[in-house]
Amino acid sequence: MMRFTLRHALHPILLLAWVCLLVAPSQAWAQVFATVEALSQPDARGQWRTVDESPAAARWVGDVRTPLTRDMELALGDRIVTEQARVTIRLSDNESITVSAGSEITLRERSVLQSLGEVYYQVRDMFTVDYGTVQTAVEGTEFVISGQEGPVTVAVTDGVVRVSNAGEFVRVKRGQQVVVAPTLAPPAVTPMTEAMKQTAHAKA
Repeated sequence: MMRFTLRHALHPILLLAWVCLLVAPSQAWAQVFATVEALSQPDARGQWRTVDESPAAARWVGDVRTPLTRDMELALGDRIVTEQARVTIRLSDNESITVSAGSEITLRERSVLQSLGEVYYQVRDMFTVDYGTVQTAVEGTEFVISGQEGPVTVAVTDGVVRVSNAGEFVRVKRGQQVVVAPTLAPPAVTPMTEAMKQTAHAKA
């Protein structure tokens, strides 16, 4: 009788352990990393308007495309692609990423893989952005990274960033920018014009 009771008592425990092993990895992968804070797209007259959802901005998980909506939760590994839309992603109370139209990023742990377009970053320290071979490491700052299939431009509106490529690096401070060719070391930094600063802030 004791053997029968023990054997049957173990079945629910083993079943629960098996379910936990199956569910735990997917829960960890789907852990909320960021939230869609704002979306905007041009209206019929070309004026940018705030919207609650946009088919021109999407989250890709593998081959599954989901249009972005305001307050949508995002996870590590999510790929964000914008067409004729802009999206602001909230990482924390003091950190956000504004993805311009025609851009693509992938969310990683304290890092972003930027594949296309222009993105405005408002982040604290211990944060990096990879765009092709160019890596930007944050030292507490606000900055814009832009590029298509050529040089990558890093323009800093506040703080300092470290821009690396081809084994060399430069520090870019507030009001400065650097344009880095894909296979070359970063050149000397140059000052941003007032027009450049205004444009960078406007895109945030």
